[in-house]
Amino acid sequence: MALNLDANAGWNLLPEVKEFITQLLGTFTNPSSIHSGGQRAKAIIECARDEVGALLGLGKGDRVLFTSGATEANNAVFNTLSQSSAGEDGHLVVSALEHPSVLEPAMTLARTGWRLTLLPPGSSGEFDCASALESIKPDTKLASIMWVNNETGRINPIPEICREIKIRSPGVLMHSDAVQAVGRMKIDFQGSELDYLTISGHKLGGLAGVGALIVREGATMSPLLAGGPQERHLRAGTENVLGIASLGRAARIAAERSEKRSARANAARAAILESLKAGVPYELNTDLDRSVPNTLNIYLPGVFADDLVVAADLEGVPISSGAACSSGKPEPSHVLLGLGYPRERARSSIRISFEPDTSIRELELGAGIIVKCVKRLREFRNIHA
Repeated sequence: MALNLDANAGWNLLPEVKEFITQLLGTFTNPSSIHSGGQRAKAIIECARDEVGALLGLGKGDRVLFTSGATEANNAVFNTLSQSSAGEDGHLVVSALEHPSVLEPAMTLARTGWRLTLLPPGSSGEFDCASALESIKPDTKLASIMWVNNETGRINPIPEICREIKIRSPGVLMHSDAVQAVGRMKIDFQGSELDYLTISGHKLGGLAGVGALIVREGATMSPLLAGGPQERHLRAGTENVLGIASLGRAARIAAERSEKRSARANAARAAILESLKAGVPYELNTDLDRSVPNTLNIYLPGVFADDLVVAADLEGVPISSGAACSSGKPEPSHVLLGLGYPRERARSSIRISFEPDTSIRELELGAGIIVKCVKRLREFRNIHA
């Protein structure tokens, strides 16, 4: 597989997943059909549902609803809130560092009359129980805080936050976008006290165009798409059988390799940092002790991040200057600005994120190419200063 240092935007398709879905081609038809081809498709979907549930630690009554991706899953949560409110506006709490697929639906509700609190991070960059509790009001309907930040890798204490909020305000629904947590750390949905959790297929080694919303038993859920009985009448439309199968198999592989991946991830991150340190000065925007080890956010003084992204790509090494869904925007990362970093630092910061099965040698080679590009860009900038 090609070296991928922008894995938080999407992994390469795992070879085992590719082999599995290739074998499925031509073996099924429409999952809603009652004949054998349809029933084969239905069995594939239900097997994938079980595999996702096993990876995430679901309880017996919890549901896995397959979607077209994490963006749809996140939107489905806010649609449920709107549809179930019976015309009564309420209060939302959303962390200020969320992915746009959470921030924008929340802001859409705010424009219709809902009150929205954008929860700022603490000085250490995480969202803690105290600040989350302080934001909860008597009419708060939902709180949404991502489990792992997609740009810095910072882990938020989601189970602890949920527990404290539920003790004080048991009626508040809790949601977490866990796209960057799944496959990087252990997730226990049943013990988290979350009501909703979002995952994505291509952030786990499956196909792009598939994701899932995990819904706790008893939690309200309204259809985002109407017109069919699929996904227990909660998501109409013929299911993406191959996409769902790829997500299920990627989840199964993540569960099987969890310990092995975890053991080598910190060593892999250390190898990248050592390779960078040997070549260029840098500063970390990532707290290594409180982050998933596959993600690094690095400030490189004297280099514009967008220029470095292009230069590294020409050398065959993909990196990023922020979330893929925000790339191309003229503004620097809202995450780094939200953490209190100045605009100049945000414009000169890159994200390096790697897949867990990438060899340390490959990561060292990739870091070496980044060093070469940084040196070339700094030299060019000094000449033309």
